[in-house]
Amino acid sequence: MKGLFRRSFRISLSFHVGLLLLLAAAGWWTGRRPPSSPPAVLMVDLAPPRPAAPPRERGYRPVPAHRIRRSTRKVRRRAERVRVPRADELRRILSEGLPPTRTAETPLSAALPDWYYAAVKQRLYEAWAQPPGSEVPPGTRVRAILTVQRDGRVLEAKIAQPSGLRLMDDSVREALQATTSLDPLPSTYAGNRAIITVDFVMAASPSL
Repeated sequence: MKGLFRRSFRISLSFHVGLLLLLAAAGWWTGRRPPSSPPAVLMVDLAPPRPAAPPRERGYRPVPAHRIRRSTRKVRRRAERVRVPRADELRRILSEGLPPTRTAETPLSAALPDWYYAAVKQRLYEAWAQPPGSEVPPGTRVRAILTVQRDGRVLEAKIAQPSGLRLMDDSVREALQATTSLDPLPSTYAGNRAIITVDFVMAASPSL
């Protein structure tokens, strides 16, 4: 019985000693192996390529910002002056049948020019016999409206706002009746007839 126990003990001891020697040899062999290198990583740039800079012209050199100076010189342009003809010039032009020149590029207008209003007012004032200043105070006003055909014929002339003084109103009415034709409408006017308003104002003295 004792012999069987001793034999089992020896076998177990031999097994454990051999296992320890095998583990020690495995550890020694692992320590002598060179360390394995990490796997290589390949970097790939997926960004789109940058556009190439345009080629510079030969001889061109940009001016540095600190060398650019702002000019303080002011450029003045002369305003175009439009000369308005005088009353005597208007009478001469219209009497000769030569209205102010209009080129083919001048557009038609729905409004009469100022020089035509001045010519109509002068024609009516020449036909108006102002009443005596002793009976009509200066500044008395009468407004009249005239309808003028393209050829200058007066289709209608009436008093729109009387002054309330019979002598003043009658004098204006006589001037309107005496004026049956005016200068033809300007060629730049687009309509076939025009309605013109004229104010008769009593002056301090019976002068134009």
